[in-house]
Amino acid sequence: MSLMCLEGSDCEKEASCEECSGVACTRITSYNLEDNKEVALTCIPYDTRTFGRAHLEEAGCRRVGDRQICVCYSGDYCNSAKSFVLSIMLSILFLQL
Repeated sequence: MSLMCLEGSDCEKEASCEECSGVACTRITSYNLEDNKEVALTCIPYDTRTFGRAHLEEAGCRRVGDRQICVCYSGDYCNSAKSFVLSIMLSILFLQL
């Protein structure tokens, strides 16, 4: 199973709204005002599945210095944009029936 990591509600017209697929999604939030980006999203590649569980990042969020690093191996925030759009489309469909 692969995850599609989407930027979700942070996605703006000028921002890059790309998606990637992998075994897990990561979201890094910087609280340092000197950084160019406040939020970075990426995927953990499929190749990491060959490592034992002890070598993989733990799911959840943790604080490292002035950054918060979140990793998820299931849906959660990684796919929030997709589920939000789907719920709106279903609502419109039911209203037209």
